[in-house]
Amino acid sequence: EDFPTGEGIQFGFGSGAQSHLTYGRNEPALTYFEKKVTQMVDKLET
Repeated sequence: EDFPTGEGIQFGFGSGAQSHLTYGRNEPALTYFEKKVTQMVDKLET
């Protein structure tokens, strides 16, 4: 049930209408993943 919603959200990110995203307290895996991706990108940029 979440996949169609998630797909729509991902598609909408391409519009650039949102500057940031707030994760809920029940989404620790998403927060962890985002932090790790940011760390890896930062390493590549230095």
